[in-house]
Amino acid sequence: KSTPNTPPPFHFISFLHLEKMEEAEKVLSGMLYLIGLQVATRIITFVMNTLIIIDLSPSLFGIYSIQYQLVMATILFVTREGFRRACQRSSSGGEESKKNEKQKLEEIVNMAWLSIPFGVAVTIISTWFFHWMAAEEIKIPSYSSGLYLFSIGAFVEIISEPMYILAQNLLLYQVRVKIEGLAVFMRCVITYILIVHFKLELIGFGIAQVMYGIILVFGYYGYFIRNIPTPTIKSVSDLLPALHRKPYVDRKLINLWTIYEWQSVEKLVLTEGEKWVLWYSHNLVNQGIFSVVNNLGSLVVRFLFQPIEEICFSLFSKLLSNRTRKEEDLKTTANILRTLTKFMILIGSIFIAFGPNYSQLLLDLLYNRKFTSTNAGLVLAWYCVYVSFIAVNGITEAFVHAVASPSELKNYNYLLITFSVVYMISASLLIQWIETIGLILANCLNMALRVAFSFWYIRSFFKEHAQSELHQFSVASLMPNKYVMACLVGSFSITYRLS
Repeated sequence: KSTPNTPPPFHFISFLHLEKMEEAEKVLSGMLYLIGLQVATRIITFVMNTLIIIDLSPSLFGIYSIQYQLVMATILFVTREGFRRACQRSSSGGEESKKNEKQKLEEIVNMAWLSIPFGVAVTIISTWFFHWMAAEEIKIPSYSSGLYLFSIGAFVEIISEPMYILAQNLLLYQVRVKIEGLAVFMRCVITYILIVHFKLELIGFGIAQVMYGIILVFGYYGYFIRNIPTPTIKSVSDLLPALHRKPYVDRKLINLWTIYEWQSVEKLVLTEGEKWVLWYSHNLVNQGIFSVVNNLGSLVVRFLFQPIEEICFSLFSKLLSNRTRKEEDLKTTANILRTLTKFMILIGSIFIAFGPNYSQLLLDLLYNRKFTSTNAGLVLAWYCVYVSFIAVNGITEAFVHAVASPSELKNYNYLLITFSVVYMISASLLIQWIETIGLILANCLNMALRVAFSFWYIRSFFKEHAQSELHQFSVASLMPNKYVMACLVGSFSITYRLS
């Protein structure tokens, strides 16, 4: 552990006060654990999908990766996101710092348990809606059974949510890595066995998803029950709702949940919008092609960008939680934000420089030329451009969500609605003109609008709160070295001629 006379292990937290040092180090160490988890699990999932795609028809793979995953995303995103973010903001200082540990724990546990009854309602409504929407697909054998299994799997995951939220607030990142790592590995093994050897196809995907949720439930509940007592949790009753508490949940926490819940619905449309458009605009074969491209193109998004975004939200929330924000904390936050944003821009630039010209070759090597006669290679090339937008948006939007006031978050929600409308209109028009490529271009436009607003907010924030040169936080300071960019441009030109 760091002391006043020794430098911290992360140079960009050197301005932190000593009381925040250990907490920040835990959060940043957690980023490494989560990145490791994402790398391992996504590689395993990627290998499994590659093996399955070779034997499975594009139509069935499209149903699994577009329609079933949309069902899962809708249930889990709508149910979980609001509770997770509200509870995390609740434990991040401000007026909450005046409460003792027991009061904080009771409030978080009470709020977290509300996710289960809310999840019941969301699961029932979502399952009915998607079954009604799949008028043509229900004629496919086992389609309805697979849909119901995925809905059950989503609800089983929700049952683990109270313990997941508690683990996140206690910064137990290693616990999450072990439990989710095991769950993903077992899901992949079960999926491969049921699909490839037993030929269960859609039902096999559903059974594996249910088993994934069961492992999460036993893992999280088992960890807390097995490790009682701890300095924070004295008995099993501390894990259960404190029904005697008056009020059951603080009104401010409910207001926060309302804001984040509304925002989660908007983000669901933004992040899963292409699946909605594909469901309505494309046949099952085209859904399968997009799924293959998304499986490849989003690999780095899932195992690198997503954990960094989650950790940055936690870190920024804790560093800038108090209303009287200190100059040292502002400098630290600016250094972290500038460093990570520049890193993300560099990663995105590398994708643009090398990805498009080797897309078709990669598909041919992985899938034995199964998609040579399709436009999958061109779709993957444009997806590489989309990845660069995702990279920057994740970091900048995490900052906005972490430090914005409730009123600012409400205004941002209205802005997201506008972006959603622009995205859906542009996607619907472009997909009729240039098919799946139009969908990706609409996504790029959507991300560009969100990044532009986030940059504007970041500059305004530092200009208002900082007393030093931080108000000069500019886009130019985030760009990689000009010689690096020149090398990337040259690399693109060379690989384009070679391809």
